[in-house]
Amino acid sequence: MDLNVAYHVANAPAFTLLPEEDRRRLVSYSALRGFAAGDLLVPADSPAQEFLLLLTGSAVLGRSGEGKGQEICCTGDLIGFEAVLDGGTHVADARALTEGLALGVPAEPFRDHLAARFDVMLGLLAATSARMRATVHEITEIKLLSTTRRLASFLLGLARAQTGPAARGPQRILLPCEKHMLAERLGMQPESLSRAFAKLRGIGVTTRRDQAVAIASLEELTHFCGDPDGTSQ
Repeated sequence: MDLNVAYHVANAPAFTLLPEEDRRRLVSYSALRGFAAGDLLVPADSPAQEFLLLLTGSAVLGRSGEGKGQEICCTGDLIGFEAVLDGGTHVADARALTEGLALGVPAEPFRDHLAARFDVMLGLLAATSARMRATVHEITEIKLLSTTRRLASFLLGLARAQTGPAARGPQRILLPCEKHMLAERLGMQPESLSRAFAKLRGIGVTTRRDQAVAIASLEELTHFCGDPDGTSQ
């Protein structure tokens, strides 16, 4: 099993409680799938024949023609997982925002895997439930943060997903989408996002034209996100 694939499977929120043996089995019946920006990864209303684990790149979930209520998926996120679990259809399109690589996990072998290992199913349900609670908490808490802290927290999470939780020092990360979409996701206007980026230059966070963000020190960014005085930024 490719070590990079194994790392992403182990760190996907839904799979963190899976034993290594089961993660290896999951990868054995799955397939790598490359994609380019703009590719339709999952069409809405199609039968859930597989779900995707994003290894690199990003995608947006939403119904075609709808600009609101879209969800951005980044490295480590699952696409179509719930539809595979309940055997239904995909409720939204998934379209690539950038080029990248995904692990396609076919529905039937995955459900057979769960049927043979009831403890694995319980672990997945527990991890999925925890992820849903974390998402609700994030949505609730983000409204209490200043725009600068909101952006800083997002960049910190993105850096950990792209470089690994143990990464330190200076890092270069890629935004998963255009800035107007990022502003919508963070619940702010594009002008507020620009001002937030400008304020983060004070702790060594700078943007580039190619959707890249340079972080001078992950430790400094972590300190800023955890500093209660930062809410006034």
